[in-house]
Amino acid sequence: MATEPLEIFKPGTFESMEGQTLNFTAEDVAATVAAYDPALHKAPFVIGHPKTDDPAYGWAASLSLSDDGVVLAEPEQVHAEFAEGVNNGNYPKISTSFWPPEHSANPVPGVWYPRHIGFLGGAAPAVKGLRPASFSSDDDGVVTVSFSETLQPNLERDMSTNKNLDKDKQKEASFAERETALATREAEIAAREAKVAEQARAAKTAEIASFAEGLVSEGKLLPAEKEGVVSLLQGMAEEQVVSFAEGAGTVKKSGPEFLREFLTALPERVDFAERSAPVDEQAVTASFAAPRGYTVDGSQAELHNKITAYAEKHSVTYAQAAQAVGG
Repeated sequence: MATEPLEIFKPGTFESMEGQTLNFTAEDVAATVAAYDPALHKAPFVIGHPKTDDPAYGWAASLSLSDDGVVLAEPEQVHAEFAEGVNNGNYPKISTSFWPPEHSANPVPGVWYPRHIGFLGGAAPAVKGLRPASFSSDDDGVVTVSFSETLQPNLERDMSTNKNLDKDKQKEASFAERETALATREAEIAAREAKVAEQARAAKTAEIASFAEGLVSEGKLLPAEKEGVVSLLQGMAEEQVVSFAEGAGTVKKSGPEFLREFLTALPERVDFAERSAPVDEQAVTASFAAPRGYTVDGSQAELHNKITAYAEKHSVTYAQAAQAVGG
């Protein structure tokens, strides 16, 4: 019996028997033809699309491409009665079943490999416009295609894709959580640093106030000058440098250090020690008659004289003078 190659497939976009729409490029079809190896798996000719153990009525000895890119199967060992039924028009439609590239049973992973070539009766073909199925050169018919066993692998691929998307979302959520935690930590650190800086400023202010108070108590600084000195020391930066000649060289000190040493080295401006005044200063200038039974306290008169003298000398009020001399 003379036979000719069967047109079993061509590039295009088709809907499988499982309801999937798949696109086959010319490169996909060429890869299928190049990968076909009867030693690995020879696609049988079957009636319909059997799952297992149905008889084979022939085999595809090889695959090739026509000039217009159609896949051709070279028949061999075709059952005579089957060939007669095909030639009589009982099975005019061909539907090729493929293993998808990722299927675990695929003999050549990575390509669409023909599993079997099914001959159909009344089922509508998926591929239109191909030469009819025939084992002679005289008959007309239509070649169809199906994608058996592709639904589950594709679902598995879709599930894998969804899993990857879930993983990506989890990574994004984890990254956002880390960013939030980092921002919270940075805010906490900034708050602690601000608190420490405030405590340092308060401690510095207290120390400067204590230093100035010591100068006042030593008589080197007037009480009215205390706040000015405190403000001056607070406003001076430690990195400010003062240069001055001392001996044979030049000395450099920070501004606050220089001012402190300068103020500490001042001579005593107010004497708070108790001592007897000269005879001519002991006289009480106040003139009044004490009531009968009372006497004048000479020490208080002396203190009054000191306060008055200090107020006149330094141009301060009586109260400021009294505070300065200890009254």
